Amino acid sequence: MPSLNRLAAHFASENLEVVPVSIDISGVGAVRSFYERMDLDNLPIYMDPSKDIMRSLRVFGIPTTVLIDTTGQEIGRFSGAAQWDAPAFVTWLAKAMANEQSHQIDAPSSGPTRSNSVDAVDQEFPLIFLP
Repeated sequence: MPSLNRLAAHFASENLEVVPVSIDISGVGAVRSFYERMDLDNLPIYMDPSKDIMRSLRVFGIPTTVLIDTTGQEIGRFSGAAQWDAPAFVTWLAKAMANEQSHQIDAPSSGPTRSNSVDAVDQEFPLIFLP
């Protein structure tokens, strides 16, 4: 989650939406406490304890990140913890955002790097919407 927070801050002026969805049944208070402990000030809080969004997007494990373009089409998916603000991924995402309207989005040569330390609550997964 800290790397997603940094990614959201990096693209704040680019109209990129990082939408972490919590499926935690403990409620928004537990999620808000986690955000405060982790200093996640660039990410909104969305709750779906029913897990309907996971079924809709066919997410079977968490964390899973889904990239969605402006037409609502999925253009990418990554399962597992990752370093979302890794330079290679930030570069790819910037290019994908620039080319999104022409749908010339190629997979990154090296995607986000896997993170050995889990920096996410295990009840959350993010969606990244391209502007």
